[in-house]
This record gives sequence, C-alpha cells and structure tokens, in this order.
Amino acid sequence: MRRIILVALFATATVFVPSGVAQDLDDIDFPDVIFYNGILLTMQQTQLQAAAIAIRGDEIFAVGSSAEILALSGPRTQVIDLGGLTLLPGFIDSHAHWIGDNDRTSFSDVDETIQYLLENGWTSINEMFVSPQRLEQLTALDAEGRLRVRVNAYLPVNYLDQRFGRPYLQYSPLEVLSPRVRIAGVKITTDNDWGHIINWEQSELNAEMLAAHQAGWQVAIHTFSVQGHAMVLAALASALQGEDNSEYRHRIEHVIAITDEQLAEIQERGYLASVQLNFPGNIPQADLTFYAKVPEDDFPLLPRWEDIYKAGIFIVGGTDWPWFTNDTFIEQGGAPAGSPLRLLYKAATHTDSTDRIPDIWMRGQLLPVTVALQSLTIDGAYGTFEEDMKGSLAPGKWADIVILSDNPLSLPVEELIEIEVLMTMIGGSVEYCAEEAEALCGQAPEVSPESSSDGVIVVESGSAIQIAVQGPATGQLSDLYTHMWNVAQMAVEEYGLVLGALPVTLIQIDDRCEQATGAMAAEQLIMDHPQVVGVIGPLCSSAAEGSLPVYQRNNLVSVSGSATQVDLSMLFGAGSFNRTALNDRQLSELGLSENYIDTLATVQDFYIRYENQYGPLPAEIRPLMATTYDAVHVLLYAIEGTAYKDEHGGISFKLSDLVKAVRGTRNFSGVTGSIAFEEDGDRIP
Repeated sequence: MRRIILVALFATATVFVPSGVAQDLDDIDFPDVIFYNGILLTMQQTQLQAAAIAIRGDEIFAVGSSAEILALSGPRTQVIDLGGLTLLPGFIDSHAHWIGDNDRTSFSDVDETIQYLLENGWTSINEMFVSPQRLEQLTALDAEGRLRVRVNAYLPVNYLDQRFGRPYLQYSPLEVLSPRVRIAGVKITTDNDWGHIINWEQSELNAEMLAAHQAGWQVAIHTFSVQGHAMVLAALASALQGEDNSEYRHRIEHVIAITDEQLAEIQERGYLASVQLNFPGNIPQADLTFYAKVPEDDFPLLPRWEDIYKAGIFIVGGTDWPWFTNDTFIEQGGAPAGSPLRLLYKAATHTDSTDRIPDIWMRGQLLPVTVALQSLTIDGAYGTFEEDMKGSLAPGKWADIVILSDNPLSLPVEELIEIEVLMTMIGGSVEYCAEEAEALCGQAPEVSPESSSDGVIVVESGSAIQIAVQGPATGQLSDLYTHMWNVAQMAVEEYGLVLGALPVTLIQIDDRCEQATGAMAAEQLIMDHPQVVGVIGPLCSSAAEGSLPVYQRNNLVSVSGSATQVDLSMLFGAGSFNRTALNDRQLSELGLSENYIDTLATVQDFYIRYENQYGPLPAEIRPLMATTYDAVHVLLYAIEGTAYKDEHGGISFKLSDLVKAVRGTRNFSGVTGSIAFEEDGDRIP
C-alpha cells in the first residue's frame, strides 16, 4: 500500500479570474478548496482523466491540470496536495435496502449503517422498497441532519401477493421531498424464489405497469427467472407500445436467468439492466437452497454480465444489501462486504467471500473494471435521471467525491480489494475522513496519549485496561452470554488490579453467534474502542470464523474458553487465537467429555463461588464457564508480563508482544488445572 504523505497549504498565489468576473478580489467567488497533483477519474467521455479539481460551496467549480486549477485559488482557498492519490465521483448504489432493512444486519441503528456507507465511499443509494412509513423515516432523518447520504426512493406496488395500491400517485415523478430524499420511481416485484413464486397474472402485471407508465413514472421491475423475464418484457412492451424507453428509463432489476432472445429484446428496446455486481459469486453461499431450486441446465442463463455488456445494454450497478450481501457470509480480507471496491473485484473475478475458485458456470461472465466503475458512478446517475447533477467530475455538478489510496483502473484486479477509502465528501462537506488522512480533509492530525501507534497501547494512571467479552448477547444462545459476562466480571474482580495499579473495564461485543455478525461486530469493536487490548471469547465457532480474521489483521489476541469441532487454526493459521478448553477432537482422542473437569476441587470451588454470587449455572455450560474464567486470568497474566510501568503508574505495551505472551503461556495454574498452549493455539492436554 502506498504510504500516505499529505500536505495542506493555504495559497496566496497568482489568481486567474474568468472573463466577465469583476477584478476586485472582494467580488470574486474563489474556490473553497482545491485538490491537485492527483489522478482524477472524471468519468466524463470528453475528459477522462485530470490532475486537479476546485470546489466552491456544494458544487464542482473546475476540473483540469494542476497548473490550471491552482491558478484559480484565492486568499482563503484551501489547497491540498493529493500526492498522486486517486479522486473520483462518489459511488452510487443503484439497488439496495441499506436503511429500510437495517434490522437484518448487525448494525444497531441507521446511524451506524450510514457511517458504514460513508466509510466505504457510497455517496448515493437507491432504496428499492420505500413504504410510506419508510419514507417518513427518511425525511425525518434528513430533517435531523442524520441522513448523510443522498437517497433515491422507489415506492413498491407489491411484495409477493401483497398489494399496496398505487401510493406513487400521491407524488410527482422525481419529486424532491427534502435536501437528500427524492422519489425516483416505482417498484414492481414480478417473481420470487428463483421463479417458484409468481406474484401476478400477466394481465394484472400489464395493468400495473401501464398505470405507472402513463402517470410518467420510471418503473423498476424485479425478476429472478426466465419465466419472470418473459412476463416483464411482455408488460413493458404492452405499456410502451413501441414508444422509445429513453424518456422513462424503465429498469429490469437483477436481470438474472435470461435467454438469448430476451437479451436481444432488452437491447432492442433500450431497457436498463440493474445488476448486482456481487452476483453470481455470492449466490450459492447466500442461498443454501440455490442448487436445489435451479436446474443445472439453467446455469448458462444465470448472471450474464459479459453478454449484457457486449450487447450494448445500459448497466447500473448495485449491491442488493443486505440480501445476498450481508449476514449470510463475510468477506475474507480487504474491502468489506457491500463496499464498491469489493463489488469491482467481484465483477472482475466472480470470486466469492472465501476466495473459492468460481464454479464452472460462473466463469467467463466477467465485467471489465472500467464498465463496473461506470455502473457505480455516471451510469448509476443516469439510472435515476441525475447525470446532470452527479456521477462524474464536471463544473456545476454536486461536489460528491471520494479519494482512494490507489487507482482501480491501473491495479491488477486481485489488488482491487486492497484499495482504501481515505475521504468521502458530499456536497462539498467532508462526511468521512480516514484516521491516517486528516490532511486530506483539511484537518491537522491530533495525537492522543491514549491512541495506539504502531500497535502500542498506552494506559495512563487513572484509566482502565479495556478487554472485550464476545458472545451472543442477543439472538441464538443469548441466555448463555449472561453467564459468560458474569464469569468474566467475577474473574476480573478476583484477579484484582493489574500490576497492583490499574483496573479492568469489560466491553460487550455481540456477535449473535453468526459468522457475518461476528466479523461486523469485531470491526465495530476496533473502530469504537482503539484501546481494547484483547478479547475473551467468542463463545460460538461460527462467530469465530467471522471475527478471528479481523483480530488477526489488527494483532488483537483472543482467548476463549469454548471447545469446538471446527479447527479454527486450519482455517486461519496459528494467528492470535487461543483456547483454555480442550477442543472436541482432543477430548475424543483422550476418551473424555468436557465434564471431566468437574472432578477437580478447584472447579467445584469455582462453581460454588459463582452460584453464591449469580445463581445456578446451566449444566450444559458449567465446564465452559470454568475455562472462560481461566481465559480471563491467562490474558491478565500475559498483560502483566509484557507491560512497562511508568513512573506515574500507567503502563504501555505492544499488542504483538501480548499475542506472543499469551501464545507462550506455559504451566499457568488455573482453576481447570495447568494451562499451556500448542503452536496452533489449542490447549495442551
């Protein structure tokens, strides 16, 4: 990854005043900010690449060479050297349910969702199922200043066999309800479940399509099957009656499972293809019924992105988040699920979240990165009649921009997911700034004595050591998490102050016992608590598969008291995971059950102490709670062995040293006996 070195300057250099503008400096509207010396991907056919951009207010003022744009600067213009970084229009997700279906994700509220969008470079999203209640929510969020992205709303006519009437008739096509909420179109859902559920008779579908068309609305019509496409194309033809589609820009959502004849008709009629670039790699993993419901003979008809592109069909790209995107799997390394950079990678490779080689039927239907990038920028803007306002870098358009660590058009496709979003700006306002890129955002870096630097944790006197306790605080097995939390609290209290000076604070991390939410929760933990030194847990192996790679990338040690069948070390390498319980394989080889430790007097004493304080422990988890107690003490002991105590009573240590100290535990005396770890992190029997 390119090292980021940014310099922010306030220019007082030569001023170029466009013709017709008064020469008095007080009368000239200079740019507020200039970014120069970069690689600007304009997404404009007339000027594909530039080096600098000037922004005034909420709009782009000028785009050109560094010399041309720097000449426009004024006394109060902020001038920022990009140092060769890449700047391009903000990304547009043309089909998603980010806010409406937030309850299906691990985000605790819509504010977290919106922050996630901004961190990944999304500046506009199309919400594809906006009921009256959801429309009220969006406008209320905007009124409160919390809707920090632009939203195009699509009003549903139906879902499955539910009929909602024609709510769009209360509005005008493309009506703007608030600064960041706009009604873009109408959505009709033709079929579901790979065509096993058909929601309309053909005559009904024709009538609904015609009503919206005659009222002047763009229709986004969803289908997932060959039969569904046949119905959709018939309904569109019946409504248009040979009329040009360019005025309406009717869209087919998903465009999956299409024949050659249907493809030709889509091209001939000029319908827009709304494709989800994370398909098809995600499909079998996200829908476990896929291979049972879709005949093998239909595989060649499935996501035909290359055929669509080569046929000259207009493509708008999206995620369909959280469907087929989140909570069903987690990406391994690099750009996260649902991010535009992950989409570019998937469009160009069809590699799934585990980097498994694509199935034979997936291969060959790849999109060039240039086409995928267009679908997420200028073509996405065209999909909602906004190409004059956003989607490219041109004077007069909204200053919706993203700055990346590298150029997606010049890197090998396998490196696309390593690109980082450094800044996201919407309407001239910085909505997200990466921690290492403050100068990009016109901010001076601030150094906090409690912040991590090169993996060093500093805990000052009067502060507390932060340790996370990971498990299913909600959802499946959430009743067990209460006991896990109590045990961790009890272990901390009975251990006492670390180095006789510092207390320990526990942080709850809710992984819902699922792989996707485990990863999301781990990422959120590191973002919200940069001072966290280690993790107790996770309780569930499925959540571990999501969270452990995150901890490994961040050099954060995890010590668990759970025994599992899953060989996590085989999946992720030795890494930074240790468990104080014997795993299921070890127990089987020794002819033991996990209840063998109940015979130990120290464990019986632990049970008595716990139950006197918190009440009965469920029989099925009693041994795991004893090993969880030991996990806390192993971590605290390792902290004491690696920390440097300063003269004021604070401590400092490297996270990498802590990982080694835990891994090197030998002959630690726990309530469950002597504890030592094998190289792969498992407890030595």
